[in-house]
Amino acid sequence: MKARAKIVCWKCGEPLKRSRLPIRRLDECQICQTPLHVCRMCRHYDTRLINACRHDHADKVVEKEHANFCQFFRPRSNANRSTVNLTSNASRSELNEIFGDEDAACAENQTVADSKRARTDASRAKLNELFGTSERKRSQ
Repeated sequence: MKARAKIVCWKCGEPLKRSRLPIRRLDECQICQTPLHVCRMCRHYDTRLINACRHDHADKVVEKEHANFCQFFRPRSNANRSTVNLTSNASRSELNEIFGDEDAACAENQTVADSKRARTDASRAKLNELFGTSERKRSQ
């Protein structure tokens, strides 16, 4: 049961607590309706390799974000955090330190959806501050 709690959607980061295990070919995320039996969600997925797969006997899959028939598929717990995203977040936080922007939306432990929501809220707050608008003024 604990292994199931750690598995998250590779696209939106939503925990897949109510999904059946093993994940079947046509299973989808209940939140974003993205296919789950995809290379991007597999523990063998590795973009540093030519076929992007660490398994020796796996057939080549061209569409890494589409459902496939791979018999070696094993879901990984941190599928929503790619090395590209982690590197990007680390670089962004370094820039924030240099320029004094304390944007918490780029923290490594947040999902993509949480990060986008936080950036949107921060942008909206800056616009309200710039133009002097507030929730109270808009409701009047």
